[in-house]
Amino acid sequence: MPVPPSNPFAAQSHAPSAQPATSNQQARHLSISRRTTPDAYLVEIRLANINPEQVQIIPRGRGLRIAYRTRAEEYREDRFGAGYGRGYSVMSGSASQGLALPPDADVATMSREVTPDRIQLRIPRVDLRRSAPWFGPPVPERNTESGRSAAAPE
Repeated sequence: MPVPPSNPFAAQSHAPSAQPATSNQQARHLSISRRTTPDAYLVEIRLANINPEQVQIIPRGRGLRIAYRTRAEEYREDRFGAGYGRGYSVMSGSASQGLALPPDADVATMSREVTPDRIQLRIPRVDLRRSAPWFGPPVPERNTESGRSAAAPE
């Protein structure tokens, strides 16, 4: 039995195919791999026979939803003996996958780099201690009437 990776963010996943492969069409799917650097989370989405423009990356709560739709049309003309046949088919499909992100991922400042066969996302990490004002030593309040700290004895 395989041992799960110690960092679940480093796991690799595959979204299901949006449509079955036919004899003249290759299967379409995407494969997602993740890496962590000291300052960012990197997500690489490898595209197999999918146009990058068909892929949507939508922030959802503490993660991302990665979805795509495909559509293929095929015209056929078959000749056999003295006759012939014509055909037309349309295939369409969609698939989506959720990707959970750690609490320190700053989805609002996510950037992407797109090539014909992949989409690379860079999601910066934030220091949760700096971004949360309640995290840190308490600051004594000032008594505005006397100018002394409210916590100081009189």
